[in-house]
Amino acid sequence: MARRILDTAFWDDTDVAKLDYPERLLLICMITDESLSNDYGWLPAHPALLKKHAFGYDSCSVAEVETWRDTILETCKNVKLYSMNGQEYIDLVKFPEWQKLRYQRKTHLPPPPWYGEEALAASEAEREEHLKADRASGLIYREAHKEEIHIRQRAYRQTPKGKELERRQNHRRLAREAGVPATLTQTEWQASLDFFGNCCAYCGDSDVSLSQEHIVPLSAGGGYVAENVVPACSRCNESKHKKPLEDWLVEPASTFVLKNAGERIKEYLLVVAETSRNSAETSRLTVTIAPSGLSRDGLSSEGKDTASAPRPRASSGKNAIRKALEEHFVRTTKLPRPPMATASQKRAAGRRWWAPLTRMAELTDWNLTQGIRLIDEARKRLEGLTVSAPESLLKTAEGIIGDWARGKSHGRDSPQLSATELAAMQEEYTHD
Repeated sequence: MARRILDTAFWDDTDVAKLDYPERLLLICMITDESLSNDYGWLPAHPALLKKHAFGYDSCSVAEVETWRDTILETCKNVKLYSMNGQEYIDLVKFPEWQKLRYQRKTHLPPPPWYGEEALAASEAEREEHLKADRASGLIYREAHKEEIHIRQRAYRQTPKGKELERRQNHRRLAREAGVPATLTQTEWQASLDFFGNCCAYCGDSDVSLSQEHIVPLSAGGGYVAENVVPACSRCNESKHKKPLEDWLVEPASTFVLKNAGERIKEYLLVVAETSRNSAETSRLTVTIAPSGLSRDGLSSEGKDTASAPRPRASSGKNAIRKALEEHFVRTTKLPRPPMATASQKRAAGRRWWAPLTRMAELTDWNLTQGIRLIDEARKRLEGLTVSAPESLLKTAEGIIGDWARGKSHGRDSPQLSATELAAMQEEYTHD
């Protein structure tokens, strides 16, 4: 969670000295946790939420946290409780002294009754003035340092990250010009590299620079999407060029291509389809694989040595488990999935959805049964509170894992779901 710096004025308050250690720690968390209190010093007073933020890794109970909260309210005259719309909130009256903020950001929390509308309007006007000044200052700086900025940008484009960014932008531009989808993300590209072991998808070379190769060329209707992009070395990329995959694999000149290259591509497409958030979208792109009777490309149904085909890597199974946890969370909370239209929305979704789900899967050793149980128990402990994303459950889930580690019954020894059971569960979620 994002944290603020606690001003030294906090320790000059004589009421703070009267608090015991856990009460003082709870008060510090109220002040410094940006995800708990807003820039006005208002925060929800529910003890379960306070426990999640301040004591997520500790074994204290919600009742104990409620007692500490009540002690703070009784002892500190600058910490007040108020109710709005049936919900209790806390107002940290001295918050402006404890936090030296340039301006106060917008908030969705209702103000306390003693905070006048004029003060709120003045705060909003001050915020707009600061934002306007920041924008003007940025324009002035960019105009005064135009050449310096251009030099830094040119230097960045020469770095590996800069070259990678420029390459992705070029791919997206070409895809837009061709009128095909351009949705490949860095995460999806990394998943492709992981699947092929950072090797060329066609020849298996690893000691080479890998580029993004379109299975179906953009000119033939293939998109810049996860199910159409694989890593390839320059030799394979130049050799295949715009040829259809099934034709190129059987060319006499393609002797350097692995015999099971076609099978590797086929397995990768299956993994992408399995882990895709929108199966209808992924099915729009169809890659035609070589017809039966071919023996060299590893795709023939007659006389094919299936033992030589590589098994899917562990990352594909983990993606399937994370997908199942996501489906379970959406199904039980009735929450819509996050929007993914813009880059900022994708970053927010990664922070609030995918990263917490991955973390909860890691906490349960990628055991789908335990992951689902962890989500259900975290939701149960936060009953009555607003859960807007998996991120809302993460702190509580980490606390639950701590409880389990201390010996409380949680069914850790229950068996893992088999691949058949996992597929059945995903099928159920998809068609429910």
